[in-house]
Amino acid sequence: MKVQNAKVGLHIGFGGEFYTLWSVGSPDGEGEQQASFWKNISRDLEEAKKLYPKAHFSGLKGDSWVMSSGQKFEPRDHSLPEFQCGKYKGELISECTDFKYLEWYSNNYHCPPATAQLLANGYVDMDGFLMTQEDYDSIQLIKNAKEALIGEGIQVKVMSNVNDNGGIKIITEALDALGNYPWGFEVMVSKDIYMATSERYYNGYNYRVLAGMRSMKGDAVVTIEKVKDYYGDDHYTITKFEKA
Repeated sequence: MKVQNAKVGLHIGFGGEFYTLWSVGSPDGEGEQQASFWKNISRDLEEAKKLYPKAHFSGLKGDSWVMSSGQKFEPRDHSLPEFQCGKYKGELISECTDFKYLEWYSNNYHCPPATAQLLANGYVDMDGFLMTQEDYDSIQLIKNAKEALIGEGIQVKVMSNVNDNGGIKIITEALDALGNYPWGFEVMVSKDIYMATSERYYNGYNYRVLAGMRSMKGDAVVTIEKVKDYYGDDHYTITKFEKA
């Protein structure tokens, strides 16, 4: 979406049910800025502001934006029974069997008729997003495997050394069984661990390892916690690391 006269950075908008997170870029040569939808945050405004305290609270709303200059794009009414835009514009949503398109339409426009049509055909609502039962089950398996990472004395296989961003790839039996992470699942290391690493070079590549180690790869016992970053997103973070 193109906007003008908006502050560059993160914005909290509203999508009809959820407060939403957007990113607004710098103006181009014609003064237009790209506003990109990131995700739903929360149904509660104060919770959204708490998660993203430095984001601008603005009028970004679905496919409408009220600009600081007073210019306004009027939103479409996606509560109506017909598609308001796209390749099926004007057709009845209740008669549509293109479920992948309905999924996209519902998740982008928060359209009640599209949501109802999907739910009536086996779709699942997960935190305001519609998806197939298969996708939901897959996400739950991944979520459960990730949640099992949290705690002390977690046995992992380290697949990489620490990168410049503080990331390190690990795998557990539960994650490996999913088949989704052939190269490992990236978690973060805590600031204390990162500061205790030193930079190494091999074949033109740089990486970081803890002092006294040639490599952090292999079996290890770690403590992992969920830590929020600057934007309020959770990251699985290693706070204690020992080679097994």
